[in-house]
Amino acid sequence: MICRKKGYIYGQTNVNMNTAIMDFFLSMTPDVKERSVYGSDLQLYDNLDTPTPASGSAPAHEYHYPLKLKFAASFFCHAGSLYLRVNLIDYRLQAGDCLSFISESIIDRFCMSADCRLVATFFANNSDAALFDVDFTRFFLGQLLTAPIQVHLPPAYAQKYIETYRLLKSLLRLEDFRYRKESIQGCMKILACLTAQCIPTRTHRTPNRSEEIFHSFLKEVREHYREHRELTFYADRLCISSKYLGKAIRDYCGRYPSDLIKSYVILEAKALLRSNRYTVKEISELLNFPNPSFFGKYFKEAVGCSPLKY
Repeated sequence: MICRKKGYIYGQTNVNMNTAIMDFFLSMTPDVKERSVYGSDLQLYDNLDTPTPASGSAPAHEYHYPLKLKFAASFFCHAGSLYLRVNLIDYRLQAGDCLSFISESIIDRFCMSADCRLVATFFANNSDAALFDVDFTRFFLGQLLTAPIQVHLPPAYAQKYIETYRLLKSLLRLEDFRYRKESIQGCMKILACLTAQCIPTRTHRTPNRSEEIFHSFLKEVREHYREHRELTFYADRLCISSKYLGKAIRDYCGRYPSDLIKSYVILEAKALLRSNRYTVKEISELLNFPNPSFFGKYFKEAVGCSPLKY
């Protein structure tokens, strides 16, 4: 097995998308030659046409260190197998499986078998609405607000996914095509619809008020949890009272909003600690704690051990 360890990528939301993807994806998968780009909004990678190695002739590829993604991503496994750990949850993909997740997710392991044939689609934060602005795909993005989505595409859908992806790749090369942007958007919507179609039908429903507040709250938390951990901040952002916000969140998921805020803070703290690149003092500053002692107490209450012992 090939293992490469690097540092944790931490920065502002306008981090260069090209640099982040090149560092994350290409350095981990040297056999991936195909790369297509649409400005700063969309990038595609695949190894669909790479010859499959003879059994036992090539090792798996593993990328193992915490990485905060500053772009949304979707991985479709066409053959072989793929293993990821996203936000400290393990996902294993086999042929026909697709995993999608929004930006600000943390990957701390990415391992693909030597015979894995993978399609990877990355799109920037500001392209979400333009690429997915239809009812069915808005539902898909709404589901992604809560957690990554893993679905299995049956053979007929999987084939359409690959066909649409290849069409999308060819359209990216037609720089003089007058309706290139609209065609690219159409292909992205088809890919999203093929994936959304495979989400269990029981989740296709009109969200109630508590669910709407829950999704909006999580969106705000992902954007501001490093600077703000007080409930009143998020209630003000949503233009509701703290009491109403707390009730809506508890009604929807049975958890307190403060617990969800702490979950995001601790997840990032764990990823930073695992990187072995930052001291506890530096991590406390990155997460805007007043001092390392306060951060240590906060972490120990949530995890059960000090940051140093973790």
